[in-house]
Order: sequence, then C-alpha cells, then structure tokens
Amino acid sequence: MNLQAVAAPLVAAVNPTVFVTYRKSVGYSTDSAYTQQPQYADFAGVPCQIQPVSSGELRRLSGLNQQASYQKIYLNGDAEGVVRSAIKGGDLFVLPDNTVWLATNAVENWPDWTAVIVTLQNGG
Repeated sequence: MNLQAVAAPLVAAVNPTVFVTYRKSVGYSTDSAYTQQPQYADFAGVPCQIQPVSSGELRRLSGLNQQASYQKIYLNGDAEGVVRSAIKGGDLFVLPDNTVWLATNAVENWPDWTAVIVTLQNGG
C-alpha cells in the first residue's frame, strides 16, 4: 500500500504540493580530456511534498560537520541519495524558484515512494 499517496492529499491541505523537475542521475560520460560529465534523465512536473528536516535528522547531518541548507522531499517513485562507494546517486531537484537541490540521503525508501534529504546547490 502506498501510504504516501494516501497521505499526500491530506498534507496538501496545509502544505501545498510542489511540482518540480526531477533530474535522475543515469551515470556519466567523459569528454576528450577524460573529465566526467554527469548525465541525467529529466522528468518535469513531478509532484512532491517539501518539508523541513527534523531536529533529529539535523543532529545526524551536523555530525558530518557541514554547513548547508537542507530540506526533505517526499515523492512517489525512487530517488537516490549519494552513495560514493557504489558510484550512484546524485539525483537533482529543480524547484519552481529555480533553486537546485541534490539528493544526499534517502531516509525512507519504499517500493512506491521515497523521502530524501536534499542539499541546496546554487545558493538560491
């Protein structure tokens, strides 16, 4: 059962659904200088719920000794956080205000939906 699909319309009453461009990482190519260039499959108009990161999640993230802006995005489907050892992840979300957010941690990953913590990339 996709609980996110059930909860999303109720949550939307207080936190409106946001339609974003989801840029799913599909690997990389190399240019003539052998520099890796990320490649993406773009999906426009993806409905998401954007919420603040919880205090517990912030404490875990602060243990990484990074200063950044974080949010949590819930979406139907599968988004990947960065997993450097597996050379995967790096999915991006472009919000309506044109800020770009990198999926850094998949905190809830279910067959039908995912919650990811995203980190601001372009200073919006």
